[in-house]
Amino acid sequence: AIWTIYIRNLLLVYILQPYFTIGDNSILMGVKGGHHTRVGSHCLLSGSFLGGNAVISDHCFLGLDSVVKEDVTVGPHNIIGMGAHIHRDTGADEVFTSESTTRKRAVSASRIRGRFL
Repeated sequence: AIWTIYIRNLLLVYILQPYFTIGDNSILMGVKGGHHTRVGSHCLLSGSFLGGNAVISDHCFLGLDSVVKEDVTVGPHNIIGMGAHIHRDTGADEVFTSESTTRKRAVSASRIRGRFL
């Protein structure tokens, strides 16, 4: 017999401040989250720091040691690479790395969404 296990959320977190909300089917590993921060559904966050009032939209990936500053909204289907620092709001389907956190990368996340997200 094949067993199917449904997990609502997997949390391996260090610190979550008050009013931190998490959507369905999201995985947070080693995340430090500020107050009133919201993480959408189907997200994977690994070793990230989220400032207060940050919003991570649905279907996002945040790599190891990535930082989202206070009052910043990360749009849906974004990929934030390892070590990237996001200082302002992002649109949908964008990819950021530590070298290019202020501009959109040439590769659109919509091209690789089916493989990773």
